[in-house]
Amino acid sequence: MQRSVKLLLVLISIWFFVPGDASAASVKCMFLGGNEYSVKDGSWNGSADPMSVMQLFGVGGLTLKISNSLLGKLDSKQPFLAGKHAKGKVYLKGGAAGVEGQVISLKNGIFQTYNGMCTVSFG
Repeated sequence: MQRSVKLLLVLISIWFFVPGDASAASVKCMFLGGNEYSVKDGSWNGSADPMSVMQLFGVGGLTLKISNSLLGKLDSKQPFLAGKHAKGKVYLKGGAAGVEGQVISLKNGIFQTYNGMCTVSFG
């Protein structure tokens, strides 16, 4: 009986002290520009200059917590949905130049996309 209690205590201790995978990393993206398109006819409505994009996302850019399982997708060099933000869905893609980020939203018949570069930090 004592042996099983000790084993149970060890297992519970390990469970409490092993860090989880829920948000093991953060991605910080600085956006450089954006474009708007009409959903109705696909026409380009214009672009956003870097200053207006910086005002939209703030001086610090966008920070998103992501799991280790999503970090592995960066090696595929294919875009993937990393999460959602108040400004839209956040997509990431690993590449030779680093991690590229894109925020995409659809509001009132306008398709908006913002492009930038991202850095990954752990902890």
